[in-house]
Amino acid sequence: MVTHESFLKDVQDHSMIIENDNGVHRCLYFGIKGNSNYHFRIVTWPGHLAISGDMGDFVFSRIEDMFGFFRGKCGVINTGYWCEKLKSISVFGGHEEFDWEKFYTELEDCLVNYNDELDADYVKQELAMSVIEEDEFGAVELMRNWCHEKIELDWCDLPSGKKFTYQYIWCLFAIVWSINKYDSHKNNEA
Repeated sequence: MVTHESFLKDVQDHSMIIENDNGVHRCLYFGIKGNSNYHFRIVTWPGHLAISGDMGDFVFSRIEDMFGFFRGKCGVINTGYWCEKLKSISVFGGHEEFDWEKFYTELEDCLVNYNDELDADYVKQELAMSVIEEDEFGAVELMRNWCHEKIELDWCDLPSGKKFTYQYIWCLFAIVWSINKYDSHKNNEA
């Protein structure tokens, strides 16, 4: 799991190179000269911000100057709301991945909360006996075989078992951090 502290260790020796700075048209490069580890580039144009580099590529769109959208305290990110503004997602890692434990816990909670008469221990035991594979395909099979036989649930109410990827969270930390670095640089120039 990426944390702000682990992100800061990854970029502790990074320097910023401002490749373009013309209003909302910006291109900032962050990295270590001669080393591509954890390098990334932030590019903005009206209504968009793109991050690309060693940890994947993401494009966001929301307001004219996306620095204003992401500007905030370093280490504070909003994974859920910001993913709603994604326009393009990296094929490397993407922004979500399946997590069996998350799915299983959410499904247990969903089933017990759906029907007060279902005992939590009974649900756990029945689900455990129905598991085929502990992956996304097994999750779908489990819901098909168990949920439809035992209770009528709307598929929309069932858990996805999705969590945000390491790369996506890392890139969000990078965006906020880079905007803070850029703002600090601009303030020092003034």
